[in-house]
Amino acid sequence: MPVSILNAGHGGSDSGAVANGLIERDLNLKVATIAKELMEFNGIKVPSIIGGSDLNEVIRQVNKANTEQKVDIAHSIHHNAGGGDGSETIHSVHYGQATVFSKILQGEFDKIGQNRHGSGLLTKLSSDGIHDYYGFIRYTDPPAIISEFAFIDSNDYKIIDTYEEQYAEGEAIAKAHCRFYGITYKSPKNKPTIQSIDNNKGDDNVLEKAVLLYSKDDYFAGGDVALKYNCAIFIRPSDKSCPKDAFSAKQLFVIGGSSVKHPQEVLLSGNNKFDTCAAVNKYLG
Repeated sequence: MPVSILNAGHGGSDSGAVANGLIERDLNLKVATIAKELMEFNGIKVPSIIGGSDLNEVIRQVNKANTEQKVDIAHSIHHNAGGGDGSETIHSVHYGQATVFSKILQGEFDKIGQNRHGSGLLTKLSSDGIHDYYGFIRYTDPPAIISEFAFIDSNDYKIIDTYEEQYAEGEAIAKAHCRFYGITYKSPKNKPTIQSIDNNKGDDNVLEKAVLLYSKDDYFAGGDVALKYNCAIFIRPSDKSCPKDAFSAKQLFVIGGSSVKHPQEVLLSGNNKFDTCAAVNKYLG
């Protein structure tokens, strides 16, 4: 079975780019989670999504995974900013399998109207230490690439602002991995959603852990908890009740708002979303 690593770029205290109501860190995680489920549906093994603000730790985890089972491709998912439009895939000037995959991925991005650099933007291997996220390419053991889909600080944000658009990007990534491995891509009957992404189920199909957000504004904090435990995220409906599947989880992290009286509840809330973020950061250490 082929093995791919997915890294949700940025994370923790590192938000990445922020513009037009989008936070890159959270967007990266959403797309990575969609891609992971679609890839696994097509027979590609994807270990838990690797994330975090410490690039040294991200690289350590990628290399550790590679020693446990040979990883064919390590893919760091990002979104661009700083003026411009379109997408790019970034690979080493030394070429190899990562370059092959980069061109395939850029081709899938092109199909959904995000052509910027065609075959990808080259980056150099250097010995100057890890000073930026290009270190993901320089220092991982398996072949590695970085994708930058759309500029969130331009009109591009409109193509990644909804779930359907994020799904299209995640599917493009999954299709690229399938093409790289010679797998015929198949679409699931039901699209994964933020509520149905539940890769941490128990034997009886009950979630081991789940995150419950008071509102979508709390994704800024709750995404870090979900990333740590690789678990499902739920958002309270307009009546602020707790969805049935979330309440059935063996452990529930309530991010923002009041207790829902879950028997194994971890309440991480404050007077506002900033206090909630502080509570989450303190819990995660």
